[in-house]
Amino acid sequence: MTIGILVNNESPATDFYRTVGTFSRLSKAHPKYKIVNIRPDSKWEDYFQCDTMIFSRPNGDSMLGLIRDYKRMRRDGKVIFDHDDLLTNVPLTNPAALHFNRDDVKKTVVDSFEYADHVIVSTPVLKEAFKQWHWDITVIPNGVDLKTTPFTDKIQNNPAARIKAARPKEFDGSPNPDKLLKILWRGSMTHMEDLKTVDSFWKWATLNETTNIGWIGILKAYVETHYPGILSRDWRPFVFHYFEELRNTGADYGVFPLVDHPFNHAKSNIFAMEMLVAGIVPYAPAGFAEFAHPGVRHYDGSAGLIKEFMGLIKDDANYRITIEEGRQWITENRDVEKLNLKRVEILENL
Repeated sequence: MTIGILVNNESPATDFYRTVGTFSRLSKAHPKYKIVNIRPDSKWEDYFQCDTMIFSRPNGDSMLGLIRDYKRMRRDGKVIFDHDDLLTNVPLTNPAALHFNRDDVKKTVVDSFEYADHVIVSTPVLKEAFKQWHWDITVIPNGVDLKTTPFTDKIQNNPAARIKAARPKEFDGSPNPDKLLKILWRGSMTHMEDLKTVDSFWKWATLNETTNIGWIGILKAYVETHYPGILSRDWRPFVFHYFEELRNTGADYGVFPLVDHPFNHAKSNIFAMEMLVAGIVPYAPAGFAEFAHPGVRHYDGSAGLIKEFMGLIKDDANYRITIEEGRQWITENRDVEKLNLKRVEILENL
């Protein structure tokens, strides 16, 4: 079977976790499935060779038109949709809402379901939201490709112990980074309202002489203006540079604040898994089902987060255990090779 995947150059992470990455790994384990990457400028003959087409986050007239054209051209061809965001309910605080909340765009999201032979979603919340438009939906959560991005070997035992043992200064007189508790966040400008939910924590951590914060994905000029004291870096253009960068940050903890909105409850736990793979303990707000699993610690608001980190500066005897429990959960539940068995089952039953 030849499987075509419409590549989205603007969402490399989605392609890696949901389509190109997962199905490429699937084809290595099951060679009878050949993967063909279809690009926005691909011709009709590229589509025609595909027995099955996979479209990620179908929305807008252009993609709906491509789906319709493929179904006309290959009447025996099958179409699979993969949704990992609640596109029918994007919060107004998200800049993408200007596009997705337009009535005409929402209509294309709904209308596209008519052409799907099967729909794959990343969370149960998405299945519940979309089941009114399609009868055949399978939840396949995001997973970790343990061959491409294996667990980092080195795991700390207790960051607080490192801080206490480290010299205040390096030999050249510069501040010793080992003397700081390192806190990491990664995302994009669409997450600014999420970040603001714990603004007082960020301000506390920038003023505390024992903590250091780094953000990946926010414009440096914006951070310097609105969050002075926080280090920032742009995204690397190649996805594997990103995983290498996570390891090289030397971060102790990752914090992932979220606005309490259906869109965020429908999101998956990629952040937590990325942190655990890199040997970093993740924190997420309490009450989000996708982050309610071993290896993730939870907080309740800025005040709770500040209190938590005041304690972590003194001691975190369970640091290594938290990561090991999280990695065991990933190995048992989120190994992409195991999750791909569901994809194979879908392909076999088309």
